[in-house]
Amino acid sequence: DALMVERGAFLASGGGSVAWVVRDGIAERRAIRTGISSLDAVEILDGLEPGERIVVSATDAFGDAERVRIAGL
Repeated sequence: DALMVERGAFLASGGGSVAWVVRDGIAERRAIRTGISSLDAVEILDGLEPGERIVVSATDAFGDAERVRIAGL
């Protein structure tokens, strides 16, 4: 069973090696390793667990931060 996530602008923002994991209204930067991809999804080989929520929109505005508060959560 492969862990697949929705393809999104976060892949380009982090160069495909970073995801922002959301917990309790805070997004934390985490290193990931991606595998195969399709038009809709990308395989995550390492760095995420099933059930974790991530930011899939562009994350360029986060800059070099390690943690950011997500408004509205």
